[in-house]
Amino acid sequence: MAKPKDKPAAAERIEVDEPRLKALAGTIVDAIRVPEGITLFEKFQGVGTVEDRKRTRDEGVYLFRAAEAGVSGEAARLVFENLLRCFKDHLGEQSADWEALENGLSGNGTDLGRFLERILQNDARTVIERAGTWNLNPDALSLFALFWARPFRAEAARRLLDGLDVSGWRMGFCPVCGHWPSFGYLPAEGGKRTLRCAACATSWAFERIRCPFCLETDREKLPYLTVDDDQCLPVYVCESCKRYLKHRREEEGFPRQEDLDFILTATLDYAVGSQGYIQESLISVRFDEPDGESGRAYRAKAHYEEGPDGPRWVH
Repeated sequence: MAKPKDKPAAAERIEVDEPRLKALAGTIVDAIRVPEGITLFEKFQGVGTVEDRKRTRDEGVYLFRAAEAGVSGEAARLVFENLLRCFKDHLGEQSADWEALENGLSGNGTDLGRFLERILQNDARTVIERAGTWNLNPDALSLFALFWARPFRAEAARRLLDGLDVSGWRMGFCPVCGHWPSFGYLPAEGGKRTLRCAACATSWAFERIRCPFCLETDREKLPYLTVDDDQCLPVYVCESCKRYLKHRREEEGFPRQEDLDFILTATLDYAVGSQGYIQESLISVRFDEPDGESGRAYRAKAHYEEGPDGPRWVH
């Protein structure tokens, strides 16, 4: 791994079975595609008018209030069963995990819809506790939970972004569900990068020289690393908060394949993590309360920008 001067080298990239992971990514997309006519939410409140949502967006507050939503049990079971079949077929070496998950959720009478709602509410504690109870690898459950909840969060995004754009969004977290980005894309020539949320599949533009997690703007503290000198897949790190984000440099004629990029670069997480950098959780969000004190402090910092006459408020 290439690093700034005087930094230790990271572990080499772990070899992966790329054809198998490509097949997995494609099958996951098919597994979580809900047929027309299937209702995802039995209850969905708090959408408000377009003007209400614009004001919320402009204040830097994410839109989805999962505690006010109730999922359809039928839809929860359909996606669960399809996704479980997919993971069993393509990740057979983890068959013990998938069997434990099946027994824990469907075999013991657990209410699938209610458990999925806990996931949508970013209840990492419950998810991790259940993993322990079921003797299930927490990382396996976290990955499964991410994609199980995806069509529901994506439907929330569709409703909440109807008539609304996020071109003015200045926060590093997702404007819809509040999760931190899972991946970034760098345009071939200049301009802002695009951040992507794996939880709800929303994308938004963000400054290149700014950490989405802590808003650091000192270029010297925001280097990028490469594994095996792969310049197409730089990993931007922040020396202030020690978070990192994987990126792909975009090339003409090569369309984005977001879920494939996310899955194929999983080994980069091990390499970068070995250097002490932190991967944000796929389950929880840092600002559980969109209007809470910590969220307000972040938003205030994001809305200020240094100018020739000092800090100024950016609308």
